Amino acid sequence: MKKIMSENKTIEKIIPKCVLGDRTTLGHSASGHLLPCCWCDYKAFNLEDKMNKIHSDLYSEHLHLDNVKNVKEITNSKEWKVFWDTMFNDPNNAARPCKQMCGVKKGEKVKNFQTNETIHYDKPGEPVIIKDNNSGYVGS
Repeated sequence: MKKIMSENKTIEKIIPKCVLGDRTTLGHSASGHLLPCCWCDYKAFNLEDKMNKIHSDLYSEHLHLDNVKNVKEITNSKEWKVFWDTMFNDPNNAARPCKQMCGVKKGEKVKNFQTNETIHYDKPGEPVIIKDNNSGYVGS
């Protein structure tokens, strides 16, 4: 019988798929908010009760696409900077979808990468090093 890993197990690092390889992409919600990826749209799935403050702050009214002149106003906001800093520097307090979909638990090998992706990113649009599928990771 396969052992099920506890969701509470410590996340060693988060390797965000939204900023890997040549896929420096963002998502957006149907409500008009820019998000790191579609998995972060917990409001669309009625999962607001599972959002922490760092995650819910991305839905702030002043970050709504109708309330900004360009996307950089959103991605350079305090809320987004806190979101990224937490994901890279304190992964256990990151947003739940980041931990569940992109988190690597201690002892796990990095998975779900295409072998043709060689560059990975510290922040969207900023290549930093050549990636090794099993040891290199964002922030390395």
